[in-house]
Amino acid sequence: MEKRLLLAICSPASDLKAGNDDISRIHTHLCKETLGCCDRSISKHKLCNNSSSFFSAISDFLTDWNSNNQLLFYYTGHGVVKNGTYHFQFENGDKKTFVPKSTFFDLLDTNNVSKAIIFIDSCYSGQLAEGQKGESETDISIGFGENLPKGITILTSSSAVTKSYESEDRSGSVFTDILIDALDSGLDGKPTDDGYIYIND
Repeated sequence: MEKRLLLAICSPASDLKAGNDDISRIHTHLCKETLGCCDRSISKHKLCNNSSSFFSAISDFLTDWNSNNQLLFYYTGHGVVKNGTYHFQFENGDKKTFVPKSTFFDLLDTNNVSKAIIFIDSCYSGQLAEGQKGESETDISIGFGENLPKGITILTSSSAVTKSYESEDRSGSVFTDILIDALDSGLDGKPTDDGYIYIND
């Protein structure tokens, strides 16, 4: 039986205050049966302060992955563009480590992930989506349906050349606040053609 499974990862940093709360809120909302419909018994949220723990968290989560399942992946933390490509950035004290987007997508491919919605809440995150191939955004829905759509869709909090921000009171990131508000309110009560919220809504 196909399932929708969430892995939410925070890369903590001294200048970011909301990450831990953001992954907890995302996990709570996307595991609700009326919203994200992720399997709560399997879905996880984790803190990763270096590239090794990030790699391990994803590899462990995708072990024995059923290609019929749909992955919801959420990342909040720092992101940078190095040598023209997006990198996830991790801090452990004064030491910084990085994971290029190619490594991330190779992990998905190696583990036969063919259905995914990827949320990236970091500076310059739009660069992660550049050059990636996927199904039309209109085919991807957050709400539940009889069949989980095939393809990978990426939602980012910024373009390839802009930064992302936390709210003024540092209680959450602007992107994650808007995402959660949209899910809670059902697009502020705006009806859709079939009752589901799609990525391009």
